[in-house]
Amino acid sequence: MNFVRDRELAQRFRNGAVSSRERLLYYLIFTTVTIALFSSSFTAGAEEEGASRWDLVLDIFYIVVQLAGVLVCYSTNRRGDDREFIERMVCIGFPVGIQTFLICLLLIGYYVVASFFFPGTDLSGYPYILPVVTLPVIYYYWRLNASIRVAAG
Repeated sequence: MNFVRDRELAQRFRNGAVSSRERLLYYLIFTTVTIALFSSSFTAGAEEEGASRWDLVLDIFYIVVQLAGVLVCYSTNRRGDDREFIERMVCIGFPVGIQTFLICLLLIGYYVVASFFFPGTDLSGYPYILPVVTLPVIYYYWRLNASIRVAAG
């Protein structure tokens, strides 16, 4: 693995010397670090109240689902033609991401309508908002894996 020498890694890509497993590791490290850096637990240090216990639970959930989702997709791709894993993750992930975003909008719409019909209820608390933040992430990797299965067929 090349952590600092980008040109050496570029040469290895040019020579076809970067294995599928190594590409997976780069992808996992990059996405996990990105999720961690933008997590509420990491960014809450700048705020007075800091991160709550639920923020930490959700951050751990996101990282675990991301790692599990990528590994499941990788396994599905390997069982298929074992080619173009990263390309499939990124390219197929784009329309699946749009679908997931639309689902988020529907879920948010549901909460807006529910708050209209139940005016005294605070629907912004974690027991109520949990499906909005967990179901889309699970859907994303479920749908992505199904599409990678088709592509690797």
